[in-house]
Amino acid sequence: MEKESIKELLDIGAQRAGAFSEALNTVGDDLVALPKDYSLIDLERYRDGRRRFRGAFTTSALADFVAYVKRNSAKVKPQGFISPDDPAATVYFNLYNDDGAVGHADWTASLALEKTAAYAALLHIQGRALTQRQLTDWIEDWQANVVALADDDTPITLPRAVAAISKLDIKSTKQSGHADGHFAASKSTLEEVEAKLTESMPHKLLFECEPFHGLRARTFELRVAILTNHDEPRLTLRILSLEAVQEDITREFKALLLNELDGAADLSIGAFNP
Repeated sequence: MEKESIKELLDIGAQRAGAFSEALNTVGDDLVALPKDYSLIDLERYRDGRRRFRGAFTTSALADFVAYVKRNSAKVKPQGFISPDDPAATVYFNLYNDDGAVGHADWTASLALEKTAAYAALLHIQGRALTQRQLTDWIEDWQANVVALADDDTPITLPRAVAAISKLDIKSTKQSGHADGHFAASKSTLEEVEAKLTESMPHKLLFECEPFHGLRARTFELRVAILTNHDEPRLTLRILSLEAVQEDITREFKALLLNELDGAADLSIGAFNP
């Protein structure tokens, strides 16, 4: 090897050693150099305790979330972010340090409210094409939450509404026609399908439930529609103004969280990714 090449290698080694020494001085005694590739190894796991606290607390219970945030917000006020779309929020306890410097943002508390069983069942059935038996079973399962209404919005007893749905029938008639013209002749078959209804057939259903644990109960209005493009009747339930109701649920969650935390954290609306 030529003399110039050897000197160049020594210079490169000296530069790397200097940078490595500077890195060690910066981190203190929490890192150690290994001969292989001069790797940096964190020795924190071999100490009696961590250099700082970090962790992620997750819950679906509003009261537990509020208690945890208040209990750990003594030194530095944590920063919280409320989801604009869902009843969920995340609080960062070390987004900033005691002296106001930027922290590691790896100590968090997250809250995501769970749907109630009734609300989950309501969303599951929304828009589905149901057989008569499926719809009547669903009404009977949730009869404590359901009110049936006729065309004029007068209440119908659930037994009568269930009986009317069960007796729903499809009537099909065919009519043939033939027309002769000077230049052409045409023949067509017209098929008319209609649903035979009884006077107790519900026009709408009202479904009352708490959408999420911890939020107030709401009444959802469902339009009953009959599909006649099957051999047997199919029925659908459509929640009226669902998007508007979901926006109102999110607004209620934000107001409730702000009130419960009572200034224990600085809250903002939106998503944050550290």
